[in-house]
Formats: sequence, C-alpha cells, structure tokens
Amino acid sequence: MRGGVHIEEGARRDTSSTESDPYCIEACMDVLDSLVDISDGQYHKACTMFLEDKWLTMFIRMPEERKLNWVLKL
Repeated sequence: MRGGVHIEEGARRDTSSTESDPYCIEACMDVLDSLVDISDGQYHKACTMFLEDKWLTMFIRMPEERKLNWVLKL
C-alpha cells in the first residue's frame, strides 16, 4: 500500500510504451511510484503536472536525486 492506495505486487506493466518513448506518462508514473514518503496530495499534484508533455520530459530528465524533492515541493 502506498499513501492509502493499494499497489498490487507483480502487477503487469506495459513496458512497450516506455521502451519506445522514455518521456511517456507510463515512464513518469513508474518513477513516481518508486519514490518513498510522498503524500497522496503530492502524488496527485505530480499526476496532474504529467498531463502536460513539458513536465513529463522535465521530470524524466531531472537528476534522480532531485525528483523526490521536486515532488515534495508540489
């Protein structure tokens, strides 16, 4: 369970999208799901930001050590 949302272990993910486009929503969601200690509100704000392509690209290209801080400041 993450932030009140159940995430099924071993759930099938469609990796074909992330392989063909590293800046797709699926790639961003995979990274977002890997972050720890983010609130539901921060998670939902990040999801809203990802509706715009420019945020998808920025988030994926951001250094790993900055992604968590970016989400925490939303």
